[in-house]
Amino acid sequence: MPDPRMRRASGALDAAKPVLLALALLAVAIAMQNGLLTLLGRNAPLSFTLAGSFALYLATRPARNELVVTLLLALALRLLYGAAFGVQPYFGSVVICFAGFLGLASLMVLAYTALRNKRFAEFGTAAYFPFVSIMVGFILPIGNRLSPVTFDVNLLAADGTLGYQPSFVLGSMIARHPLLWNLTSIVYYALPFAVALLCAARLKEDPLQVRRLLWLFGTLSVAGFSLYTVCPATGPAYAFHDLFPWKPPHLADLALGVALSVPGAPRNAMPSLHFSAALLVFWNTSRLGKASRILAGLFLAATAFAILALGEHYVIDIIVAVPFCLLFQAAFMGRGAGNARARYFAMLGGAAVAAAWMLTLRFGIQSLVAWPAATRASFLVTLGISIWARYALFPTSSQVRDPATHL
Repeated sequence: MPDPRMRRASGALDAAKPVLLALALLAVAIAMQNGLLTLLGRNAPLSFTLAGSFALYLATRPARNELVVTLLLALALRLLYGAAFGVQPYFGSVVICFAGFLGLASLMVLAYTALRNKRFAEFGTAAYFPFVSIMVGFILPIGNRLSPVTFDVNLLAADGTLGYQPSFVLGSMIARHPLLWNLTSIVYYALPFAVALLCAARLKEDPLQVRRLLWLFGTLSVAGFSLYTVCPATGPAYAFHDLFPWKPPHLADLALGVALSVPGAPRNAMPSLHFSAALLVFWNTSRLGKASRILAGLFLAATAFAILALGEHYVIDIIVAVPFCLLFQAAFMGRGAGNARARYFAMLGGAAVAAAWMLTLRFGIQSLVAWPAATRASFLVTLGISIWARYALFPTSSQVRDPATHL
């Protein structure tokens, strides 16, 4: 039986569709005026996002003739775009860029179908991730204005309690090997495609569960962007660009609590929404078969490697992301999932632990550095309790198999 909360949320969403559609069209129009069109041929993240739309389109099981039309439309769009704007080559651009045009063609076909049949759900689902990508482009500059300085020194110092700087070590590994650097970048850019694949796999089983997933990832993103102002940071590749990845600062040389001016760099490090999304993909593949779980686990590990090696995040960003994810995973469970005590423990505990870490990193970094052994132990305790609490939500295998008890 559908969760009453989800029915109410879905009803509210349906009632707001005209307003949301108008806002979406306005946002797209503004983005087009600010260079969105030129990004189609040179921006891998945007192409991966649109490729996710194509995956969701395939999940609707289009007729063969419709699929052929979509493929031909994508080819025509790619050729016309190349003639009009040109495509800037990058590693894997031949495949990635065309996948983006497949997504764009899919959205056009779904929009036509929606207008003809008055069914907008499939188009809305496929357009969700490109729209979110556009909105992120508006939101990140606002974050820079709200947080003119960053506290990357504090996050680097927290990592330094490990006795070394993992991001610098991993970054120096890929910097020596262009192919490895390129492959790592592809993994980093592919996140929206992975999230869309999860939604596409669930769309075949239960569209209501896909709505729940969209609410999950959407709410996580809104909360994460809001929290970027608590302990604003950019990542070592931006804050320490003169040193990264070859000259990791020593912990004793860091001026704790000093705010840095890093103009232009997005304040999106703490907590890591990139790792958070990959972790939620992994946590929500338990009903998709062993192969899907293995692939999601490998992607999670590769994402953790990528965000560190590329200098986008610190280890502490990943650690704080785990209890942060736990909060939302528990909040968006289906009705009757697990047990109430475990669920409320996960929600309250995840929120409390994530908040405690962020406030300590911002205002109490001296205590973390003064007791490095205790800090390292806190890292392990945070991860251990968060993972235990996540799996305590589903104490029996029968609950995991029941679609009413899982995302």
